[in-house]
Amino acid sequence: MTLRTLLALLFMAQPKPPAPMPPAEVQRARSLERQASELQRSGRYLDAEKPLLEAIALWTQYRGADDIEVLNDTMNLAVAYRRHGDAARAVPLLERASQGLAACKDADAPELRRRAMNNLAMAYQYADRRAEARKTWESLLAQLGSAPSEERARVLDNLASLLREMGDLSHAEAYARRGYEDWRKLRGDEDVDTAVSLSVLGALESSTGRYKEARSHLEESLRITEKLRGPEHPEVAGVLNLLAVLEVKTGHPEAARADYERSLAISRPRLDAGHSQITDALEGLRALDAGRDAGR
Repeated sequence: MTLRTLLALLFMAQPKPPAPMPPAEVQRARSLERQASELQRSGRYLDAEKPLLEAIALWTQYRGADDIEVLNDTMNLAVAYRRHGDAARAVPLLERASQGLAACKDADAPELRRRAMNNLAMAYQYADRRAEARKTWESLLAQLGSAPSEERARVLDNLASLLREMGDLSHAEAYARRGYEDWRKLRGDEDVDTAVSLSVLGALESSTGRYKEARSHLEESLRITEKLRGPEHPEVAGVLNLLAVLEVKTGHPEAARADYERSLAISRPRLDAGHSQITDALEGLRALDAGRDAGR
């Protein structure tokens, strides 16, 4: 199934078929979902497309385009596209999923819709629609209250990263510290989400000139990510780019070059050529080359 065919199915008015979905087909759809989930965890984002499209086709055939399983898998497909580097492709799917979940009567729909909105805000950010991303995350944060939760911690981290990009460093750091403390309470120190939160905090410290703290947090994030994700995971490349920026700021251009080159070696076989991790590393290397040439 192509993406065009999927979109046609999703946006087409389709009554729910009266026949129940055979158990064997339910098991098949679940197996496809597990396969896609494992591919995403291992950083093979685009490889998750095929099993997710097949699962969506199965759920749609038996339950209709507005079923919660269709909407959930549509969200996961969009996340795979965004992680691979195609945020523009992800946005309409996440908007569709969010709208469908708002109308869905399933008991799990409200929580799933918040997850879809979080992912939509991330897609907005990477599609250079930052004002929409900020508005979406701030709305979600207001809904989630003050009690620590995985949903809240993830939104705090994402909003902190966005505000750092937008230059609002004081608010960004407040959100980053709250997110990091939430993850530590919920998951402990040796956890992939705690490591992501550490990288967010380290990037902010690097941006505000607190290089010692930034190095400690970014190096710890890298250690945990390599340990739990593996040394070739795209999340490792993301931390390496942040470390490279820090190395430039602290006067270690050759260390920065090594970080950028390793980042590219990880990212290029796994991500779209236009992914921000690849373009950031290439821009960093070009700046290093320019600086070296100027010094000759």
